[in-house]
Amino acid sequence: MPAAARLTRLAPWAPLLADTTARAALGRALAPLLTEEVTARLPADLAFEPAGGDIQRWIDTANEFAEIQTITRTDTGALAGLLLLFASDGPDGAQMSVGYFLGPAHWGQGLASDMLSGLVEGLDRGPPRRLFAGTDIGNRASQRVLEKAGFSRTSDDDVPGRVTYTRRCGD
Repeated sequence: MPAAARLTRLAPWAPLLADTTARAALGRALAPLLTEEVTARLPADLAFEPAGGDIQRWIDTANEFAEIQTITRTDTGALAGLLLLFASDGPDGAQMSVGYFLGPAHWGQGLASDMLSGLVEGLDRGPPRRLFAGTDIGNRASQRVLEKAGFSRTSDDDVPGRVTYTRRCGD
């Protein structure tokens, strides 16, 4: 049976940042996604003021913060959000923290589940590593996305109001 068609496509954003025209287009597509509701859930280092923030400065800050992939809809080609990856070595080998966001217009359509399942399918073909993700304790939609992708809730996060999930990937 053929694999189901993907709803999303991941691509590194670094090539977009290197091209002035592509970077400007990224900023125009990204700014409407960074609503108050979205930015309230981002790490403090990625704070953005939707009503007049400097999107190019935010892009520079985010680029220093994580390895970032764009999440693009395959049906329309529209930018839907970003995937943020933080790699490190832990006591039991390679680790990667995973974060993501979608703009509100893209919520509830299966895009986050599709994106995350595609990511872990790819990582399952690589070397062993442990993935970590955290979410607000009240964000049941994001918790369901993580659980559908094989993550297990491990504990309350060190940050009040957050929970942590983990998953092993790789050979």
